[in-house]
Amino acid sequence: MSVEFLTDGEAAVYGWYGGPPALADLDRVFLLDEEDLERAASARSVHFSAEEWGTTAQSLSA
Repeated sequence: MSVEFLTDGEAAVYGWYGGPPALADLDRVFLLDEEDLERAASARSVHFSAEEWGTTAQSLSA
């Protein structure tokens, strides 16, 4: 990727974080609120329940 438009200082740190991320940023990315959990639950496929995964894993290991 071309970085000629960046200053020397910007090019030197391009692709690197400027420091550790703030806790609020990490929470926003990695913690799920109730709405997120409901969305994930509704997106789960009915066809692959936990019982089916267990049966699949057993048949593959046999």
